[in-house]
Amino acid sequence: MTSSKLQVPTLGRFMRAALLAAGLALVFLASVPQTYASGVGHICFYYSDASHTTLVGEMGFDCCGRRVNQGVTSPYSVCGVENCLVPCNPQE
Repeated sequence: MTSSKLQVPTLGRFMRAALLAAGLALVFLASVPQTYASGVGHICFYYSDASHTTLVGEMGFDCCGRRVNQGVTSPYSVCGVENCLVPCNPQE
């Protein structure tokens, strides 16, 4: 009688090198500080009148999560969400 043992084939040298390279790449990518904003910003733009031609102020958050507060507010505004992928300075 022969015993039926489950034999696991050994990985070739190329496959082991590929798995090691993939693992090192994942570790590297996880350790790099994120310098791009991949979230959303929400900003309101304020205009001088209903024609929305003269911008008088902005308020909200930009794509990097920084507070935006410039100019003045008015009853004539356009608010919205911005989908962003922009460079952000990690020190800010």
